[in-house]
Amino acid sequence: MGNPIRKFHLVCLCTAGSVIAAGIPATVSAQDSGGADLRDAIVVTGSRIQRDGYDAPSPLTVVDADALADAAPTNVADYINQMPQLVGSSTLRTGNGGTSGGAAGLNLLNLRGLGANRTLVLIDGQRVAPSTQTGGVNINNVPSALLERVDIVTGGASAAYGSDAVAGVVNFIIDENFEGIRANIMGGVTDRGDNKNYALSAAFGHAFANDSGVFLASVEHQHEDTIPFVDRDWYNFTYLVPNPAYAPGNGEPRQIVSPNVYYNNVAQGGVITTTGLAGTMFGQGGEPLPFVYGTIAGNFMLGGNAWNEGNVVALTPEIDRTNVWARVAYEFSPAIKATLEGGWGTARTINRAAYQRYAGNLTMSASNPFLPQSVRDQATTLGVTSFRYGYSTYDLDVPVNDIERANYRIVATLSGEFGDDWNWSAYYQYGHSDIRVELLNSTNRARFTE
Repeated sequence: MGNPIRKFHLVCLCTAGSVIAAGIPATVSAQDSGGADLRDAIVVTGSRIQRDGYDAPSPLTVVDADALADAAPTNVADYINQMPQLVGSSTLRTGNGGTSGGAAGLNLLNLRGLGANRTLVLIDGQRVAPSTQTGGVNINNVPSALLERVDIVTGGASAAYGSDAVAGVVNFIIDENFEGIRANIMGGVTDRGDNKNYALSAAFGHAFANDSGVFLASVEHQHEDTIPFVDRDWYNFTYLVPNPAYAPGNGEPRQIVSPNVYYNNVAQGGVITTTGLAGTMFGQGGEPLPFVYGTIAGNFMLGGNAWNEGNVVALTPEIDRTNVWARVAYEFSPAIKATLEGGWGTARTINRAAYQRYAGNLTMSASNPFLPQSVRDQATTLGVTSFRYGYSTYDLDVPVNDIERANYRIVATLSGEFGDDWNWSAYYQYGHSDIRVELLNSTNRARFTE
């Protein structure tokens, strides 16, 4: 397994006229074999120093092709999301509980937790059209089969790109010197027999016109079966909740982690949370029943009415995606080089989302004809005309996200060199994203008030 970040350890003590650095043998003299005086230089040794990042004017993390090949991830995002500065990014296994954001199945990089729309994603230094309504770029569309390396900048220099690079820049560098054919097939399944998945990719590179021109192309396809719910054998409804025993100055923590945590204002058939009817829940067929309260902890409770649908959220959506990418470049002379690049990606994601949960924030008329007669009579006696209640849509079947995406990108670039130290570059890019998000088994909140 390759390391995502090249690391080195340096311990040095600098004093007037001398330098002691880890890795320098004790017998090294103040002069090397060529007679150069080392007393005014700090010598750092270490075969694993990544010079590409170490010499950069801004802090730069470089993930090279060897590290990616050693890890053999299904998607390049699966690998780089393990890096500390990208922990918290949206992956295929996060954001699946949302019902309307359309984020299921996306790989969105989120540097330093500032948001995917503040992380600028580039391919060879050029911007990529966003894949979401909020400006995030889906890394699934990057031609990972032809990557040479990934550069990640989180220093102040990234702000030169604009407000969408406040968190930093992730630059995917294509191996423009690749020649030949490369193919990769991988597949897997969990030890529970679910989440069957496979990925196919192929890359092609060819130089022509006496190496003045280069043609590159890649194609990728990935399929992943869903894991539709959390295994009840080990999921015990553990949450981080306010500590009921906390009071200022009593030494108790403000929050605790506890199993068997349930909502105190939600029930499968609904529970009334206000007025003299509070604590009335509805069971099978709308039968009025007493709601059993546990130890209150904010909107939660420890113990009590054992209803929490957290285990029904899919761990992984069903995904089918295909990407095609190609580039042709021709160098007319060192002064001018023309490049034309195009990419197309499509994906469909089907995902079981979380049940819609109304945590005590619905209003119902006490004269609602669907209420049991005994509850309406009791409301009349108490002078109650409406009340608040909490409800989970478990009896309306699980919501399902069905999302289709298509992304197109065309880039035309002119670049070249002139003089001894000057180069120039200009490019035009057209990007287009089509997104269809369909949510099945959702509810109309306004109808609850009738």
